[in-house]
Amino acid sequence: MLNKSEEGRRETPQICWGDNTKKIKFGKYLYTETVCSFCGVRYLSNGDKRTKSCGCEHLRAAKKNLPPTPGGKDNPNWKGGLWKRNGYVFRNNQAAEHREIAQRIIGRKLRKLEVVHHINGKRDDNRNSNLLICSRAYHQWLHLRMSQLYQEEHFNGFNIGN
Repeated sequence: MLNKSEEGRRETPQICWGDNTKKIKFGKYLYTETVCSFCGVRYLSNGDKRTKSCGCEHLRAAKKNLPPTPGGKDNPNWKGGLWKRNGYVFRNNQAAEHREIAQRIIGRKLRKLEVVHHINGKRDDNRNSNLLICSRAYHQWLHLRMSQLYQEEHFNGFNIGN
């Protein structure tokens, strides 16, 4: 339980003047008083340099008048249609690249119970020689066996689970 003097200290903002900007501290958070570039109103910013406005109606109106951003290859942020999520490579159609490669190799779509395993454990290494198509049960057994071998090798046979 906080006493009254501690509560008062927490709620009272600490103001610091430096570099001609007003910095206000509420508890452990530091805010900067800035001026909206659209309407001129002063507002508190959390220090994110990308934020240039107070979120006013002027900003919304300005965004409506902007031309639409081109999509795909015409977009200036285009990176070839590839991105990574959880270590896996995805293509622009949101399909995992290793699954597409495996389907191309076997000439059909993967079944629901089929999984593509990366042999060397690197999720972004999608070479044909590194991909193994197996059932979910075998894939689970494979990871269990690999963890057992790792324990034996690094902990001299000492079983951590027991």
